[in-house]
This record gives sequence, C-alpha cells and structure tokens, in this order.
Amino acid sequence: MKAKHTPGPWYVELGYKGGAKYPGIESENDVSVVVWGDDTIEDDLVGVQGRTKKEAKANAKLIASSPDLLQALVAVSAAIQNRELLNDELRSVMDQVDNAIKKAV
Repeated sequence: MKAKHTPGPWYVELGYKGGAKYPGIESENDVSVVVWGDDTIEDDLVGVQGRTKKEAKANAKLIASSPDLLQALVAVSAAIQNRELLNDELRSVMDQVDNAIKKAV
C-alpha cells in the first residue's frame, strides 16, 4: 500500500501569520505538512507549500489517528514483556516501538 501522506519524519514548529504564532507540522526539509489557522486555502487550489488538498487531507488524517496509533504501540509493548525470548529481528522491531512511544510522549 502506497502512503498518501507526506513522508516523515515530521516535527512541530511554531510559525507566524498576521503577527500571531500558530502551530504547524513540518517535514524534514522544513516544508509545511499541515498548518493550523490557515483558512485561505480553497478546495480547488494547491495546498500548503505545494501540497495538494488531497495530500494535506491525508496528512491531517494521519495526525488525527496518532492517539490510536500510540495506544496500539503501548499495548504491543506491554504485551511483550520478556524481550529476551525474541529473536534479533523482533527485538529490533520492539526497539522501534519503544522509541516511537518515547518520541510521542
């Protein structure tokens, strides 16, 4: 399955619009993925910094699903208590799970 959203990693960045700060999500190339507070984008126009409305909507859906994704990762991490029983590949996957949880909280 090909992802419809902007590839990560993403990070939170504060921007300015009309002299006021607003939170946004930036990609690794400092390009806006989603900007909150920008109501100037029309449905038929290109989205934020070259993102199409379709891609911006996919980004927003991914962000909106983040709490569910985090909850699922926490459940997986809690379910697999004894990491010594895992092979190297699964131990590496669980390290990725734990790192993603740490990054999110």
